[in-house]
Amino acid sequence: GDRRDDRIDWRSSAPQVARVTAGVLTALATGRATITASTGSASRDLAIEVLSAEVGGVDITPSTTQARTGDVIRFKAAVKDRGGKEIAGLAPTWLFSPGKGEIDADGAFVAYEPGTYQVTASFGARSADAVLTVAPRDVQRVPKVLGRVPRSAFFTSEVWIHPNGKVAYLGTVLGGDRVYAIDISDPAAPRIVDSIVVNARTVNDVMTTPDGNYMVITREGAADRKNGIVIADTHDPLHPKALSEFTDGVTSGVHSAFIHKQDKYGTQVYLTNDGT
Repeated sequence: GDRRDDRIDWRSSAPQVARVTAGVLTALATGRATITASTGSASRDLAIEVLSAEVGGVDITPSTTQARTGDVIRFKAAVKDRGGKEIAGLAPTWLFSPGKGEIDADGAFVAYEPGTYQVTASFGARSADAVLTVAPRDVQRVPKVLGRVPRSAFFTSEVWIHPNGKVAYLGTVLGGDRVYAIDISDPAAPRIVDSIVVNARTVNDVMTTPDGNYMVITREGAADRKNGIVIADTHDPLHPKALSEFTDGVTSGVHSAFIHKQDKYGTQVYLTNDGT
């Protein structure tokens, strides 16, 4: 089901062994405890055991020490006892600085900007650091405008390229009630060939099926308040024709839609409902 924002109450059957606050567990002493999360009449228990471990040190190893912005660098952290044996089953808390990137619970790190980053893996009071140097991605290409399609009737929303690469569909908003079919076979001389008009004041999203034979058009602001989506036939890509509409449960409006096709399950449309 959908994620809810209900407050969750946490309890430990043995707070002297393990304490939990706002979903964060702190091991205090060896022993066993049951952690309970509850909200309303729903609850779930988790049995845990806190083991004694004489921590000798922490090691952190990056997959590389040199990277570019956007690269995924995977860090591995291990905690060892005083005899040098790795202690299994422990997950570190990851930190990094400066704060211009992202690292997940598995130690996968991405830097958003070039610079020198320090990544830290902490196991309680013990931690280890690794330094990573990130260079600019340095992928640059100056865009060149080849052609334009000036319009004054409506503002543009979404642009979708037909799989044949020769047709572009252009949605309209702020009173827009149509999708234009544009011939882009000559990028230097694009031209509007046809359009499909729907009952809407905003067509925010358009997308075709992977084979290009059908198109989904989202609707918002319909005159009869029946928004939803329109499915159009695009076998003739430059002349789309409305086939059907779907409004069940989404009459308040659909802002975005995505078409997904699987050989086993067929073709589905995932859409956002303005009403929820």
